[in-house]
Amino acid sequence: MTDYTEDSHFDEELAAQEAADLEYEDSDTENHFELAACLRDADGRRYTSSTARLAERACTEYLAESDLDTLRAAAPAQVADALLGRINDAILAQNAALKADELVGLKLVPLKELRFAEIARLIASLYHVCRLKPSSRSTDKELDLVGVYDDDPASPHYGTYQTSLEDLRAIARRYCPDLTTKEFAELIAALRDQVPRTVRGQNPNLIAVRNGIVDYSTLRVDDSLPFDDPNRVITMPTFLPFSPEYVFLAKLDTDWNPDAENVTIHNDADNTDWDVESWMRGFHNSVDADGDEVTADEEMIELLWQIIGAATRPYVSWNKAAFLYSTQGNNGKGTLLSLMRNLLGVANYASIPLADFGKDFLLEPLTRASAILVDENDVGTFVDKAANMKAVITNDVITINRKYKAPIAHQHFGLMVQCLNDKPRFSDKSESIYRRQLFVPFTKCFTGAERKYIKDDYLKRQEVLEYVLKRVLTMHYHELAEPEATKLMLDEFKEANDPVRAFWNDVNRQFSWNLLPFQFLYDLYRGWMGRNMPNSKPIGRNKFIDELVVLVSADETGPWSCEDRTARHRPGASMIQAEPLIVEFDLVDWINQSAPPSKPLLRATLHSDQFKDSYRGLVRREKDPMLAIANEAGHRPSAGIGGSATATSHAESNPVGEENQTSTENTENTGQTASQLDAEVRAAVAGTKLDGLLLPHSGQPAVVIGAES
Repeated sequence: MTDYTEDSHFDEELAAQEAADLEYEDSDTENHFELAACLRDADGRRYTSSTARLAERACTEYLAESDLDTLRAAAPAQVADALLGRINDAILAQNAALKADELVGLKLVPLKELRFAEIARLIASLYHVCRLKPSSRSTDKELDLVGVYDDDPASPHYGTYQTSLEDLRAIARRYCPDLTTKEFAELIAALRDQVPRTVRGQNPNLIAVRNGIVDYSTLRVDDSLPFDDPNRVITMPTFLPFSPEYVFLAKLDTDWNPDAENVTIHNDADNTDWDVESWMRGFHNSVDADGDEVTADEEMIELLWQIIGAATRPYVSWNKAAFLYSTQGNNGKGTLLSLMRNLLGVANYASIPLADFGKDFLLEPLTRASAILVDENDVGTFVDKAANMKAVITNDVITINRKYKAPIAHQHFGLMVQCLNDKPRFSDKSESIYRRQLFVPFTKCFTGAERKYIKDDYLKRQEVLEYVLKRVLTMHYHELAEPEATKLMLDEFKEANDPVRAFWNDVNRQFSWNLLPFQFLYDLYRGWMGRNMPNSKPIGRNKFIDELVVLVSADETGPWSCEDRTARHRPGASMIQAEPLIVEFDLVDWINQSAPPSKPLLRATLHSDQFKDSYRGLVRREKDPMLAIANEAGHRPSAGIGGSATATSHAESNPVGEENQTSTENTENTGQTASQLDAEVRAAVAGTKLDGLLLPHSGQPAVVIGAES
């Protein structure tokens, strides 16, 4: 049996305590003497230490920096048993000193096994563990993840930090096999207090691949040379070994091979040859009967390669999500996504459809993924809450709620690629959502020409994947291209997603008036919706005005302006022309009911009783300075469809706004001559207060001179 009264560890500790007391007692200050005295009982004996204090001291000595490599190489059970023995040695030594009346206090019971605090200390010392901030910006520390570095070269996660509690629990049970759930929760809390706090790697040029780290920053290319020119690459990316100093949460499941080549695979069954370069061109080219390429959209082909490369470079802020779009099946977008999945590896991507970004508990896979790859979204998908999706695209911090677990803050890095068979609808119709979307149309159909072995075999072969990885990591770019086809597709989506935008794009250059009251525009919108989107419900008037003003304000070169939506404008000469859209969409509140149905232009010209003193609305931008002079003088220049006469404000004179006026262009639309229409207008105003205000104007419609009201 060991004689713990002679234990050297305890004797050294006691000697250190005695030396500290002497330091206080030898001090010149009375306070120090009183402090030394208060650490002892009345007889001058020191008090015993608690089990936790003794265990802490034993851990500090046991886990000395010089011994860590030896302890890491030893079996966990041996390491745990030795530490438990050290702690119990200290307990028994203190009990012996207590029995010898050298200390005062209570006898302690030796430990039967390590507690959570000691296990946390072991893990923090023998493994590379850290608390991961979601971003470099200050956030709530309670939302941090705890990550442990996987240093096992045989592990599929070697070189990355694992944040799953299952990984930490497996490590903890190496030292305490019967660790309870409650003890594990306390262990995690203790571990969080002991490990350093850092941020995950955010260097956009470092890419974790299966066999190490690729440093993209050293790539140098001659962009003037074609891609297949052997002299194009001047300097290849540098290859680095894994190290705990690089904080990656995931890595690609493909080796970096700087010598990889584009291999040709022959299929004996159908006597065909295949290589990935030709296959990629097949998405956006056409061939003749002999299989020779006739035309190719080089910009779209390059974009597809860029999207694949963007998925492998998660820490670049692409600020766009790629939406692979086609309404017909067998178009190849799903097969392209399979290539990307194989390149990244099963554990390296998440599959979160658009509609799930607004739902609780469905975003946790983002914490372990470096890309979002989704090959199916439901037809008719409606995204009511797009805030999380927008934040994920632009690498902003989001809070992720986890079922039965504490929420965490997370900053996602990685490209999002969504396959769409239909245009989704978003409640968010702002430009902030549109500028994050890159619609990539897939126009070809491979029905009847399917070669399933491409997806099932060729795209899984390591020599193919290694070439693809080399191919995309030797392309020099830091943003995704936007070919004309993608811009047109985005414009289509904007109109499909936003009926107000579709309405405005359709009508904004058709008006003959130069002042468009908001009420008139809303009535016209409702009529337009009834004809073009009969199954959709028009939005309310105020929301319509809000959305319309945003569209008009964003179009700085367009024909309309709304500098102040609350301003009231007198109609002046701006609404006396016939407005054919009134009749076209049967706007009953604006039709001149006094005109016969056989005279559509007169019915589209407001009667004097229909005018209001002023309106809130849109004003045509001034293009002819003479028109402004005419308005200021109180005159009504003749202006037809597309004219530039402007509305007068309250500050200007108040010319009568009840006249009817048409234009030569109006007459051309109806087959009437100018003189015939002039006569009709004169007849229409006969007997009204406008009678006599029409000036002769040979061969042209009547010109009206404004009068003071």
